[in-house]
Amino acid sequence: MAATGLALAMLVAGVGTASAQTPAGGFLAAPAFSAAGQAVVVFGGGSVGQLEAAARGSGAGGVWAQDRSGAYQLLLVGGPAFLNATFADRFGAGFPGLVSVTLTRPPRPRTFLLDPAALAASRARVLARDPALTAAVARLKRDGDRALTTGPWAVTDKTTLPPSGDAHDYASQSPYYWPDPSTSSGLPYVYRDGQINPERATIPDERGLSSMISTSQSLAVAYYFTGDERYAARAALVLRTWFVDPRTRMNPNLNFAQFVPGKNSGTNSGIIDTNALPEVLDAIGLIDESSALTADDRRGLMQWFTDYLAWLSTSKLGLDEAKTANNHATFYDTQVASIALYLGDATRARTVLEAARARRIATQIEPDGRQPLELARTKAWSYSTFNLEAMFRLAALGDRVGVDLWGYQTSDGRSIRKALDYLVPYATGDQAWTASQITPFVPSELYESLRLAANAYGSAVYRAAAAKAAPPNPDQDRLNLTVPFAP
Repeated sequence: MAATGLALAMLVAGVGTASAQTPAGGFLAAPAFSAAGQAVVVFGGGSVGQLEAAARGSGAGGVWAQDRSGAYQLLLVGGPAFLNATFADRFGAGFPGLVSVTLTRPPRPRTFLLDPAALAASRARVLARDPALTAAVARLKRDGDRALTTGPWAVTDKTTLPPSGDAHDYASQSPYYWPDPSTSSGLPYVYRDGQINPERATIPDERGLSSMISTSQSLAVAYYFTGDERYAARAALVLRTWFVDPRTRMNPNLNFAQFVPGKNSGTNSGIIDTNALPEVLDAIGLIDESSALTADDRRGLMQWFTDYLAWLSTSKLGLDEAKTANNHATFYDTQVASIALYLGDATRARTVLEAARARRIATQIEPDGRQPLELARTKAWSYSTFNLEAMFRLAALGDRVGVDLWGYQTSDGRSIRKALDYLVPYATGDQAWTASQITPFVPSELYESLRLAANAYGSAVYRAAAAKAAPPNPDQDRLNLTVPFAP
């Protein structure tokens, strides 16, 4: 704080002439934050609450002020009450006159699904050793340490080649198609909704893709909250192997995804295999501060996603998937919008998100909140929560470009909030699920959506519902860090 203290002294020396212009409860001038995220400002006097409000309005995450003993005290903007108790005690009478303070603004990561401001606030709490996050951080470190010894995965790991003959082409078998018992060859395969054919596991690409995504996210989140370069280095290796390294990279297409034996070599439904791909874009943003992600990595990732977005938007399979009407369509939009944001094309993302009001919300949700196309499935609960997750992802992406999907409602009452309200009583156990669910009913499948809704709508009801639907040991859940409840 030595340099900051000198800046404070210099500023205080020049305050006198401007005192008449300094409003009580506000700052003399708009803060000018340095590259390090600091700004020295003059507070015009007032209560601790007014100081916090002024800091919040300027986008600051913390306020350092010098007490009578000369020690610096930290007020964490929006932080838990106990963390700010010492500050309030030191300045119990508030600030009767002009006072120079230092504002801090934690750098916000370039993320799209995850709220950058919420992440920065969580990191500030972790740095301040908020005991409420101790269990979540410990879990995060355990996950990160385990991820250090897994992978990397490559699409070239498979031994059976797709029809192209190129191991770099992703391939997967459609999960719900089985051999036809009425034919000697079993061909063509027949559909059994919700029943996964174990043959799917013989091609490792889908499993490798899923592991790559979840592991890169665990490592990236661990790096962001701990600063441990081991996590960033491993995350960079996992991403580089799948997307960039010429020897192992996946070709940016899904031409052979979810093929059906005896019918085709790939389907548009296969695009759902990459429904979690936007999480990779957040992982990239979370390790952006580290040198582990090289300039070549960054160029390679940008090129891969540029090419993949072109394939999604122009290939027959991609265009067919865009025309579907259920969760496939919703997750298609999340991929297109998030990749557009990553590539810096906010206009394209905004176009997709604005169109989602009529194309996705209005067509998939009934006025009472039911999602008929998902309720018709054999795993109706899982698919209803799955599609709502995609809707909420669209709403989160909308926040990045000023498109409000949280509050959108059709003239006859269709909205994502209605869809959530329809599901809440089942997640909390207040009602028994009566639609088909051939796999176990798991209330926590709605948990993350409830946390997001509690923040988006400022709703204590959703927060209470989240507590009821929470998975075991909720204090250890990493969502306490990545999707924290608003203060």
